[in-house]
Amino acid sequence: MTTLSLQTASAIVLGTLCMTVTAAVEDPAPQTRPIATIAVSDGPVLTRHVDESIYMRLWSDASMQPLHAGLTDVLARTQEDLGIDPLTLIASMRSLSVRVTGMTAIDGKPQPVVMAQAELGEAATRLFALLRQASWAQAAIAGADESLASDDGVLHIARFGTEMRAAINTDQMASWRSDLGEADIAIRLDVPRLVAEIMPTLAAGDASGPVGRRLEWLKNNVGVITSDTRVTADGMADRIVAAVPTAGLVPVDRAALARVPANALSCTAVGFDGAAWWKAFREPLLDLIGAADPASLDAAAVEKRADETLSAAGFPKLGELIEGISGTQLFIMTPAAPIPGYSLVMRRSPAIDRAVGAILALIGQEPPAEDSAIMISIPNLPMMPVAPQLALDRDTWLLSTDAVLTSQWATSAGGWVDSPTGKAALAHADGNAFLISGSDMAAMVRTASGFASIGINSARGLDPAQRRAILQGLNRLATLAKPAYAIGRTTATGIEIDMESLLGSTAQLAIVAAIAIPNLLESRVSANESAAAATLRSGFLPAQVQFQAGGYMDLDQNGIGEYGFPSEMTGAEPVNGITLNLLAPHFTDLSKPVAGYTYAVHLPDGAGGAISTKEKRPADPALSGEREKRWLAYAWPVDRKNGRRMFAIDQSGQVYTAPFTGIAPAWNSLYGGKTWTDAPTWQRHDRRQRGRRRPDVVPPTDPNPAGARDF
Repeated sequence: MTTLSLQTASAIVLGTLCMTVTAAVEDPAPQTRPIATIAVSDGPVLTRHVDESIYMRLWSDASMQPLHAGLTDVLARTQEDLGIDPLTLIASMRSLSVRVTGMTAIDGKPQPVVMAQAELGEAATRLFALLRQASWAQAAIAGADESLASDDGVLHIARFGTEMRAAINTDQMASWRSDLGEADIAIRLDVPRLVAEIMPTLAAGDASGPVGRRLEWLKNNVGVITSDTRVTADGMADRIVAAVPTAGLVPVDRAALARVPANALSCTAVGFDGAAWWKAFREPLLDLIGAADPASLDAAAVEKRADETLSAAGFPKLGELIEGISGTQLFIMTPAAPIPGYSLVMRRSPAIDRAVGAILALIGQEPPAEDSAIMISIPNLPMMPVAPQLALDRDTWLLSTDAVLTSQWATSAGGWVDSPTGKAALAHADGNAFLISGSDMAAMVRTASGFASIGINSARGLDPAQRRAILQGLNRLATLAKPAYAIGRTTATGIEIDMESLLGSTAQLAIVAAIAIPNLLESRVSANESAAAATLRSGFLPAQVQFQAGGYMDLDQNGIGEYGFPSEMTGAEPVNGITLNLLAPHFTDLSKPVAGYTYAVHLPDGAGGAISTKEKRPADPALSGEREKRWLAYAWPVDRKNGRRMFAIDQSGQVYTAPFTGIAPAWNSLYGGKTWTDAPTWQRHDRRQRGRRRPDVVPPTDPNPAGARDF
């Protein structure tokens, strides 16, 4: 048995038994109830639900065939290592559940006491045999056929016939009966019980201080939270029930939804009453703000200080600001170019009007006139793919990156409530819903597919057929996807939220991220690359020119200065008793990246090679002549998430560029690995060409770059 096999076995056992936390049959006494529990459907039930779902319909599509072989290979290797068919193991699994039964103090810190169990049939004996080969210590667990413990004694695993059990921070392994109801995964968290267990483990100062007060507030105001998840024909359905305060949650105004455009990819509406929220949560909020400042823990003092700070900046007082957030607030995602638009709609109030005016004043802009819009320009902020706009009408403020929506907001007839997505969401919403959310999952998948293809086409380990299969699968998924919805209601004891989507409660976040993140990353890449090239041209070049012209370093005393290192030009290392300020201080230590890029400076060593940033300048005056003529600096990204191009500059003042291959450039990479007197082989960087050239294509060599000369 190989080491990999033992690791695989351990991962399967521990992953199976210790998944993390949800709902079981409760014990009658509150002090003996588990803090948190998780339970998962029996293997045959879960397998049947998946087989009947959209996921299996997609996987069974002919376009997915190129991906099947990869999964088959993984399953075959796993079976060869373990001697167990993984799919058979899942199908035979019963009674999988995990409990957090309490808290214990270890080294002065609270740690959870966790117990897990699963009925695995004949596989239990095989899996335990693999664990024995991993050299775990023997343990004595009452009633167990065999048991083991980790070297540190934190984890115990035992086999009781065909049932496997595990325990963390305890050697007790009692069994229990779980009840999932109709859920495939059920989760339960008892917040009062959790707080009651944590409090005794706190240090005296924490228990009586801000930490203790916040925990006590949780104990008195938040109860049990449960989440049930089912695999359905169209995706995942979730139901969350939470005993939490409902102050500030009010029914959504359907008239606000009527203004949302019919083609919206996603719309979420939340009904909020700021005055009710402030009345209910003023004390805990002020306590949270003041926790960092022991001198102002009194709520009145914290509020006074916050009000003075806000007023000095032109904002309304804290309470007025929160009370001014009232009515239905909207979060909208719409089709737009070059990327989807994201919009926030807030109901107007005197406090909100004043706050918006104060924010605009800070960036030197005037508010828009009613029924008009302005473009927001934030100083010193890297250029965004789409500039945000701010629109104002009689009832609302709209902050959006969708220029079309902004221009039409005051006169738009809406249409979302009559769209298939709006109808699907509203069909589940009664008049008490404080949350109404709907997403056109088909359109969102189609939109995300275009951006996902960027990553798929560059992903390693995929052949062309597999890449095509994934992209075709996304297209197929768009034809299968139904509108998603999420509805939240207040109840006599708290809130309940029902939602259904492709991936349950994570679907909209995942797909929005698939759309937004590549664009944000690409924007950051462009900004980082532009900043790196500009730093070489506008930072290192003038610093070197001034350093050399000033003759600060002249070892051969011929009246011609040498070029310098960043530590000398930033003043971190005085030169002949002079502290300079020619380069920004953060370039003193070039081992620390700046805006995603690492920098290096090289000077000739006088013998055909180079001395670099961390090396000492040779003291021999006879070798200093070349350092009077030449220098070289590089900038390259930390990784391809931060940039895709390297940049270089030398005494010519010309910036050069080459694709980043993942390897830092050698000192003579610019010169094709040759010497200081050879011509650069990298392409000249032309800012006007940004975006017209594929960064992954090696540029042609220019043996005679314009402007190349010696000083």
